[in-house]
Amino acid sequence: MESTLIKKITVPVDYSETSRSALALALEMSRQHQASLHLLYVVEQYQCISISENGLIIDFTKESIKAAELKRLQKLANEVIDGQTAYVVECRIANDLSTAVVEAALEQESDLIVMGTQVTSGFVSHFVGSVAYDVVKTAPCPVLTVPNHRAWTAFKKILFPVRPVATALEKYDLAKAMIRHNKAELTVLGLYNEDTPQLSDALTEMLSNLEIQLKYDRIWASIELADTEEGAELVLFKSRQLDVDLIIITADESETSGSFFESPYTEQIINQSKVPVLSIRPAPVRVVQMQPIDAIPVFSVVA
Repeated sequence: MESTLIKKITVPVDYSETSRSALALALEMSRQHQASLHLLYVVEQYQCISISENGLIIDFTKESIKAAELKRLQKLANEVIDGQTAYVVECRIANDLSTAVVEAALEQESDLIVMGTQVTSGFVSHFVGSVAYDVVKTAPCPVLTVPNHRAWTAFKKILFPVRPVATALEKYDLAKAMIRHNKAELTVLGLYNEDTPQLSDALTEMLSNLEIQLKYDRIWASIELADTEEGAELVLFKSRQLDVDLIIITADESETSGSFFESPYTEQIINQSKVPVLSIRPAPVRVVQMQPIDAIPVFSVVA
């Protein structure tokens, strides 16, 4: 039997409907993968104060806030988590929400972060930004973002965009696990631009290798190719057209925004998708200096 890739799931909670939907999905995934849950509530630093007036002290110190929030978080856990699922609750005081989530997931050695996100328009998302995207950029594990207009408990149709970048298929093993656990239909969408034929050739080779791997893994998938200069917009369009309920993407650190009104590929999909998005950041690449040979430095790139 194939071992699970997901053993610990961190879920940031703020008691909104969006975060409750994310928690419901995380709970279902914990059952599928026999994973434990880490419920996290983050209090912003400015909320921790003490006010004294006429001998009356209103205590908003760190200790009192953490105690109150842990009690509220435990109450939520008692309401929604069954006795078969292992979990821990945690409250953190922090200046930055996204940093707190990333640090907590790192300390817990989580394999996945599941969090809610607010769907915005393209124009609005450029100015509003996204806590979820900030988490994706630095998270030590994949991040599943859940939009705010409905609840999900399973994924029956999955969209798997592939771009001609070196790390495009690093997400395959986790994607395979998601497909199998949900018995989902898979659509692979190859994105290329005819103005860069060398990248188009690289994509063709990637998709050929992926097709072989899918057959080996006995996963049926439809494969489509699309020539586009607007990869994120096309992915969002295809997700609506195919009525998928999950998009799996690689969050490429090297991507940059173009014009003032364009967002990077990953950010645009996360902020505007109306279905959950599983973002998998490529493994960091380290440059390691080796011992020189004949006084000529030799460098090795280690993933």
